[in-house]
Parts: sequence; structure tokens; C-alpha cells
Amino acid sequence: MFFEAARFLLHLAEGGEDFDFHKRLDYLSRALSAAKSMKAQASVSLDSELLTELEEKMEVAYIQQQIYGDIKKSDLNETEKRRILAEMDSGLFDVTYVS
Repeated sequence: MFFEAARFLLHLAEGGEDFDFHKRLDYLSRALSAAKSMKAQASVSLDSELLTELEEKMEVAYIQQQIYGDIKKSDLNETEKRRILAEMDSGLFDVTYVS
């Protein structure tokens, strides 16, 4: 049950253009919580690949969140700021994008 929930929440975090970055981060956080709950159940074998994937995505999302906040507070002109934030809202970064 937790595995399916984690997979579904990850799908929501990564898909759909209707979600802003903060909603994606919320879904990703919930997916990670579901995966950790799956680990806590002794009767359920943990898909460690899923948990590792979610933890790595969460680390990158925290970096993206910091960048998002820095841009919001920056001295960029409003047009440029809105363009960059809209791009960031379009999806979660992956580790290759951040590095």
C-alpha cells in the first residue's frame, strides 16, 4: 500500500503542468514519507531503490527551493524574475541540472 502511494505521489510531483514548485515539493515530501513508512513495516520488503531515488530527489528539491527563494528576493527586474520562477515552477530539477 505504501509503495503504491509513494509511486503515485512521485508521479504527481514530476508530472502535470498545473502544479507550482511548492505543490511538487509537497507531493515529493509525501512520497518520501510513504516510502519511509513502507520501510518501517517489518512485513513489507523495502524497495530500497525507490527510497534512495526519493531521498536524492528531495535533496535536489531542497537546493531548488533555496534557489527559488533567492530569486524571489533578488534585485532582478520583475519580468525576468517572473520568467525564471515560471521555469522553476514547470518541474523538479534533477541532479544533472543543479550540478
